[in-house]
Amino acid sequence: MATTTTITESRITRFSGKDEDWPAFHKRLLAAISKAKLRKLAAGISTRPLDSFGDATAIAARAEEQEEWDDANDQLHTLIVDRLDDAVLVRVTSGVPDGDGKQLLDSLLAKYNSFDTARLVKLLRTMVRMEPQTPADVPDYTTETMRLAEILRAGGYSLDDKLLAALILSALPEEMEALQTHLLHTKNSEGDPLALSEIVKTLETYRHAKDQSDTTPAGVAPEGRAMTAAAAYARKTPGGGGAADKSANG
Repeated sequence: MATTTTITESRITRFSGKDEDWPAFHKRLLAAISKAKLRKLAAGISTRPLDSFGDATAIAARAEEQEEWDDANDQLHTLIVDRLDDAVLVRVTSGVPDGDGKQLLDSLLAKYNSFDTARLVKLLRTMVRMEPQTPADVPDYTTETMRLAEILRAGGYSLDDKLLAALILSALPEEMEALQTHLLHTKNSEGDPLALSEIVKTLETYRHAKDQSDTTPAGVAPEGRAMTAAAAYARKTPGGGGAADKSANG
């Protein structure tokens, strides 16, 4: 039994305190809390029962309920402590009574699940300044932008998908202008502008199409290969054969 406990603990991913690690850690923490049946306590729905002033039987029953709540609160405390790096643990346990899992969770969320102005500016500056230099850089750029957006959302900031899509499209390299135009004007099967997920998927499709077009004969100019890629992309996406094809054909 002890061996099993050791193996389980060794597999716990501890939170480093880095902004980029918070969203994934937060999800794992919530899953662990739910698995341990501590969700109501963590959410503040279950609170410590008040003292009873009834007869001896009522007082004894209430004392048992309080003991069960205290045990659950202590279990929550241990669950969180086991998942924090030493530096993070010292930072979030300041002023928190030993064994008080609910207060420890509140302290952790207040520190990492919210943003002060300096932290917000840092993340927004990173998002705005990132710029892929070539089509090959676009998938990594898109992934990083989505990751930063997830960090902002975890901090309670709502980032509209349309704004995020506009941010991604505005940063595309100049040679992808035809593709950008296509994505801006293409409608999906329901007649609506392409969703963020569709745009992200299409950018990846374009990259693969361009990789294939780069294998065309050496006599074809680089810009011709790029336009071939845009046309190939357009044929594979909703509304394909629209703006991208027109741009490629003048």
